Order: sequence, then C-alpha cells, then structure tokens
Amino acid sequence: MPILYVHATNLQTFRDLSDPTAAEGGVRYRRWFAYRQGAGHFVRFAVIWLVVWVPSQQAFFIGGVVSCLLFAQRLARLGIAARRAAVAP
Repeated sequence: MPILYVHATNLQTFRDLSDPTAAEGGVRYRRWFAYRQGAGHFVRFAVIWLVVWVPSQQAFFIGGVVSCLLFAQRLARLGIAARRAAVAP
C-alpha cells in the first residue's frame, strides 16, 4: 500500500508541474501547488481509511474518511484561490 501511495503522489506531482505556474526558479513551489499536494495526500489517506473500514464496519474509520475528505476539500479550495491569485496580472 505505501508504494501505491507514493506512486499516486508522484503522478499528481508531475501532472501539476506540467503547468508553467506551478514552480518558479529552482525548487520553489507556489502556494497553490503546495495546497493541491496536501489535498491529494488527504484524499489518498481517505481511501486508506475507507479500505480499512470495509472489513471492520467501525464508525471510527468512517470518521477518518470524512475528516480527511473535508480537510482535502478545504485545501483544494485554498489552492484554487491561490492559483487564481498567481495567474492574475
């Protein structure tokens, strides 16, 4: 499972870096990129919690899914706002 998580993270990173506004200079990432990466991490953790919930059916794990998805949504919204600000003249 950890290997799949890292692969998914790498795919998202390269997809996001295809946008010229994602990074500038050497290794300086824009704020929207960091927010988007964080949102992706939380979505993947939500999937892990969901996989654990399926056999156990315990509310604790569904709580993990819901909280991870809500935080991912918040980071995604912050990322969208930061990207618009980065692109605006």
